[in-house]
Amino acid sequence: MTQIEEDTRTMFQKEQETLARELDWLLVSQLPTALSEIKKGLKKCEAIMKSPEHDDSLGTSTLAISSNNSDSLKGYITLDGSDIIKGELSVKLSNYHRGNLIKLNINSKKPYFIEQLVDAQNYLTLALDSLENTNKDLTKESARELLDSVLIYILSSRSVLVCAHEEKLFPYKICDPQMFGTAIPEELVIQFHVEGSNVISSVYGLQYHSPKKNGGLLGSAKSSKI
Repeated sequence: MTQIEEDTRTMFQKEQETLARELDWLLVSQLPTALSEIKKGLKKCEAIMKSPEHDDSLGTSTLAISSNNSDSLKGYITLDGSDIIKGELSVKLSNYHRGNLIKLNINSKKPYFIEQLVDAQNYLTLALDSLENTNKDLTKESARELLDSVLIYILSSRSVLVCAHEEKLFPYKICDPQMFGTAIPEELVIQFHVEGSNVISSVYGLQYHSPKKNGGLLGSAKSSKI
């Protein structure tokens, strides 16, 4: 072996030793702190989405509901985690119910839960379970596998909040009319779902006064941000 080859081999060995020490430093000194911070963030998000005991003091959010450029849909809803526990809606549509105002109140004894928020919370719980059940002595491979798993759950949680899947919306899924404390007309359907940072309230009529129309979307409104 020539001197140049020996020097090259020695340099390579030193580089490998340096990389090994850096990796050990990351796994032992930095990764636990990073995982702890990730856990804190996930637990905070999970707590926001969970429904406590429907107590206003536990961090509820009241959002205004209004239709764009009209007064056909107005009101508010109060979110407690994934549940709508209170709310009032005023619906007035020229081609429905002879244009008369319909007032509806959310039944506090039968809260309406937004399924997307429940799904998002479940993904966060899976991410937290992965972190909680992790061996403290992680290798490079096991650390990468853990982080990949947690990232997939976080991305899945975010994706379900971007928009609701078609099968979870009307007409494939119909909301329980008992969610309202006041009687709701049988041919009227009101539904809530999430699009990004907004709660969407949609009103559907199954029967119009006009014989040329057979039902459809009567109105849609966005609330303030969650």
